[in-house]
Amino acid sequence: MSASEPSIAPYTVAAIQFDPALGEKDKNISDLLRLTEEAARHGARLIVHPELATTGYCWLSREEVAPYVEPVPGPTTDRFQQLAAQYDCYIATSFPEVDPATNVYYNCMVLLSPTGLIGVYRKIHSYISEPRWARDGDLGFPVWDTPLGRLAGIICMDAEFFEAARMNAACSSAGEAACSTPMARFKPSLIMARALSMVKSMWPALAINAGGRSSRTAAVSRALCRWAIA
Repeated sequence: MSASEPSIAPYTVAAIQFDPALGEKDKNISDLLRLTEEAARHGARLIVHPELATTGYCWLSREEVAPYVEPVPGPTTDRFQQLAAQYDCYIATSFPEVDPATNVYYNCMVLLSPTGLIGVYRKIHSYISEPRWARDGDLGFPVWDTPLGRLAGIICMDAEFFEAARMNAACSSAGEAACSTPMARFKPSLIMARALSMVKSMWPALAINAGGRSSRTAAVSRALCRWAIA
């Protein structure tokens, strides 16, 4: 933080390494609640989940993902917010969102505090099959003031473009923020180095799915590559 800002004591950040099963929403949420509580019990103040952590990644159509979308706030945010309240921590989780006013779907990240929902970020840079079901985000790059400092978020493919992280820094009044980055199937060190190399005032808190690329992700990647070349 800048010299004019109040100092913030160091705190622990937990990146939940979790490989959600595609479509097994109830099991994924149950496992995530257990892992999140374990991190909180070990003193983590900020806990970050992977991209689309509750449902798995790489949906092929709006119809396929429709049974799993949720509004914000909704049942999933309520469950994780209860953990945030219980352990006085902050949780960044990601899932397919539906806007009740428009019925539009988004790939979103929400930030939850001990007292409730802080904010939502909707992924702007789509990847693989996301354009088939999700619209690009329309909320810009929000930065939230919290007792942990200024927090921001980008999701996976966003980190391919350093401008996304720079926008978060620019949107912060002091030009400083911590960047929470839920991801799926990417190499974090390469991407975050690229995204943050020119943003000296950003610090990444990274979560990425464990277990490498899923067969669904790999298959869709190959299929879309063939389609683009044809």
